[in-house]
Amino acid sequence: MDETYVSQPFYEWGPYVAYGKDPSQEMNISWESEHYALEAWVKYGETEDCSQEVKWEDITPRRHHAFQLAGLTPGTLYYYRISRDGGQDLFSFRTGIPASSMQPFEFCIVGDMHSDHGNITPVFGALDAHAPQKSFAVSVGDAINAGESEASWQDFFRQATPFIHNLPWVHVTGNHDSGSRSKYPRFLATFDQPYVNPREGAYFSFDFANAHFIVLDSCNGGRFESTPMDEQMEWLEHDLTKHAGKNGSGKNKWIFVFLHHQIYSTGDFAMARIMHEYLRPLFDEYHVDAVFYGHDHHFEIFHCSADEPWGGTHYVVTGAASTYDTLDWSIMNPQKKRGEKETGPHYLWLRDEHIASQEFFSGGDVDNKFGARFDEIVQQCQLYGCLRQHFTRIAIEGDWCTLQAVGLGGEIFFEKKIPRTGTKDE
Repeated sequence: MDETYVSQPFYEWGPYVAYGKDPSQEMNISWESEHYALEAWVKYGETEDCSQEVKWEDITPRRHHAFQLAGLTPGTLYYYRISRDGGQDLFSFRTGIPASSMQPFEFCIVGDMHSDHGNITPVFGALDAHAPQKSFAVSVGDAINAGESEASWQDFFRQATPFIHNLPWVHVTGNHDSGSRSKYPRFLATFDQPYVNPREGAYFSFDFANAHFIVLDSCNGGRFESTPMDEQMEWLEHDLTKHAGKNGSGKNKWIFVFLHHQIYSTGDFAMARIMHEYLRPLFDEYHVDAVFYGHDHHFEIFHCSADEPWGGTHYVVTGAASTYDTLDWSIMNPQKKRGEKETGPHYLWLRDEHIASQEFFSGGDVDNKFGARFDEIVQQCQLYGCLRQHFTRIAIEGDWCTLQAVGLGGEIFFEKKIPRTGTKDE
């Protein structure tokens, strides 16, 4: 461990960009500065002279600066400069594709980066090198290893800053970065996103081209419950009613859901019975196309309700973006224990790659310390698993998407072409 690396403060975070409520017309630009300021500004425009300006002047000194640019032209490259360096550095971003457009696009998903000692720089580099056409990226939680530690936040931005000034990121809460009431406010104060009710949880949704994206907070605003609480569940059902299913305004759109805690998994934490009981019926009812999450540190994909006329939902574990000792421990060490922690359901994993087969099952829904095995569901639904650092790439083209699990060296170790569920309803 390089103690020098950890001890050096890093205050000049960003700039970093995130979508507003309408990604095609709104962009949030944020940064933190080493010194407090009484004023700040962003200059921006479609040319490098950045002829438009937004600014604030305040008697309250600030180090965190956040601006929302609105009324932007969809699908357009913008340039911008910020006040922190006197406007010397030139940055850029591209606005999103308008809702309902059938223009093809790509996005990427990473999980459980657990920033620590230079361990996430490789995944940022891999995204740049092996997914150059991506419009945005999603982190499904635990980007920060220790949300109560200022040094951990500094470590994340020390590594991320060179990569996040031109690519919008969607950040999902995780137990490490926002799983307590002391961690959660730092998450809110850092990631400026269009939350519905941030006091209750960091959940929201947005449209991008012919897709609707739903971001859930399975930590419930720092209360660390693995299932969204009543208010968030009511909002989720209302959002799905509005945008999904046969009667929703977005019935011709892809429906993607992101959260941190696992629903189906054969990794360290197994399956979350309560998530299965509360979320699976809702996602079935509204014909959700895919649900992405982390918490377990491997890649795994399930296809549930595949025999239903509408086509079923894919559930994807994509929680192994870090290179710092974070792969599922019990799969790697099936005969050992990590301290007092019981090993997970390694009975399924005889090697780094795994495809479920009947001979490995006990035939019962046996619970362990962390979750339920749900053998029958795994037998019927699991398509593939792999213990490898990776990111997930999704390419949308009309009513088809290509899902790829990509190693940090660019190797594609899983690929599936998936039709939109709604195509079977029409």
